[in-house]
Amino acid sequence: LIFFEFPDWVPQDCESFFASIASKEGFEIDRDVLDVLQEGCSRLIQLKGWANGRDVKKIWSESKSLRAQRVYDHPEVAKKITVDDINTAVNNITQSRIGKLSDCDPNIDPLALLDGLFRMDDIKAKLQMLQRTWVVSKREGDCTPDLGHFVFTGSPGTGKTTVARTIAKILFNLKLKPSDKVIERAALDLVADYVGQTKTRVHKTLADAKGGCLFVDEAYNLGEGQFGKEACDTVVAAMTSEEYQNVTIIFAGYAAEVDDMFRTNSGLKSRFTHFFEFPDWTVDDCVAFFAICA
Repeated sequence: LIFFEFPDWVPQDCESFFASIASKEGFEIDRDVLDVLQEGCSRLIQLKGWANGRDVKKIWSESKSLRAQRVYDHPEVAKKITVDDINTAVNNITQSRIGKLSDCDPNIDPLALLDGLFRMDDIKAKLQMLQRTWVVSKREGDCTPDLGHFVFTGSPGTGKTTVARTIAKILFNLKLKPSDKVIERAALDLVADYVGQTKTRVHKTLADAKGGCLFVDEAYNLGEGQFGKEACDTVVAAMTSEEYQNVTIIFAGYAAEVDDMFRTNSGLKSRFTHFFEFPDWTVDDCVAFFAICA
């Protein structure tokens, strides 16, 4: 038997294919349009369902349809696809993949989401440092800086889920993620009842989180029992898998229990690069929060 492996396309392949289609159909394509196409394809590549040449054809077809609406009452001498045509086409395809486009306002600092929470000074400082690191990394030419994975330890109600959503919005605003979606699961949601089913369930969840973040609450349950260990091993393998390299994984739970989980899998803790501790609220914090709600 002879085996052939067909690698996924990269954005430059998408540009070449798009340009060749346009040329055959007599369209003029400016350089800035091709740059926007590459950026759009780099976002789509990170999402579940990327179909290489088939998706480039979808972008072409959608762009032509949008152009037809644009020039219906204002005919063009030269046949052109514009930057707006490409952006709208890519956004339409993205929306069909993730259900909706982000409502995140790029002019609003995602860290403002934390303003209503208490005892967030250390968390904000760490997030701001990461945000600036990613900005500089991208500005200096590294299109895909190492984002790493996160561990949040603390009691319920201390803001862990809100911070996870904030991280997703920061990454989206910096165009390091094609989506600000956060797939939220309890650890037990990843664990099945029969041999082999757990791995399938974990992979499906990771696929749903492509291009965004996976937030696993009560993550310490992944260290318990045969199927919990299977889920944990599957997540560890996924963290170094090219297939899931665009998924940022966030584990959350009580500090002591999370430490116990790390002891059950020697390779797990080394996969995480960012560790955030969420302190319990004081009585004064509770009173202040109650007053705000009232």
